[in-house]
Parts: sequence; C-alpha cells; structure tokens
Amino acid sequence: MMRMIFLPGLLWFSAPVVAFDDPNRPDDSEAQEARESSAGPWKLNAGHRDPDGTTYYALLVADDRMSTGQRHLHLVGRWPLAGGARFTLDLLAKRGLGEDFQGAPQRIRSGGVSVGYDEQRWFTRLAWDQRQNFGPSDAIRLSIGSRF
Repeated sequence: MMRMIFLPGLLWFSAPVVAFDDPNRPDDSEAQEARESSAGPWKLNAGHRDPDGTTYYALLVADDRMSTGQRHLHLVGRWPLAGGARFTLDLLAKRGLGEDFQGAPQRIRSGGVSVGYDEQRWFTRLAWDQRQNFGPSDAIRLSIGSRF
C-alpha cells in the first residue's frame, strides 16, 4: 500500500507503508533467512505538477533483498502537447552489485534515458538502458502500443 501526501498543489511525496514478499515461496532456508535479514524493496518519489499538466518528479527505487545495494534514480519530466498528447523524458542513474559477462559479481554504476510520446489511443517509447538488470548487456527498446 502506498500513501500519498499532497501539499498545497505544489509538491507530492509518496512512500510505501507495507512491502510485500511471498513468505510461502519454496526456497532453501539459508536464502530465505538472507532475504528476511536484509531490507525489502522500497520506492520514494517527490514531484511537482503545474496547472497546465506539466509534471516533474524524482523516483528512487531500492531493492536489497539479495544484499546487492541496487538503487535506481529516475528524473522524469512530462509535458502536455496539442490535442491531449504528451511528451515524457526519463533520465536514469543506477548503482549496485551486478554481474560481468562471466557471471562474477561486479559493482555497477550506469544509467539510461527514455523518451515517450502518448496520445489518447496509442503511445510510443524509445529507451536506452545501460547494464540492463545490473547485468553485462546494454539494451535499446522500442515500445509501441494501443489503449482499448
């Protein structure tokens, strides 16, 4: 469950009040104990929305269930365009323990960027994600979709 706190039209802030993990998932006891002793995933965001619909926010996502110290920081801007469309820019910085090409642990500091265009019935997004999923590979993704 997320709680949002709205401040007089200028800023918002949200943080999780409960983190969920499946305690009944089959696993060995050592891995389960490690998960329970480390912090669960969490998100924190704060932003600003102008009366014209322009939105800026920062989102920090952290997941340390496997003692990797992984963090994502997103800086996002959304701008309304003519006809109800909007343009989105998302800058990403991330750090934490990942893997190299041989699967050995490696400290990762990388980033990415995505741009999106939304209309009422369809959307498109182009993203570049360096060290995708804290692994050794970079990714370029093109997403095109429709809303029903």
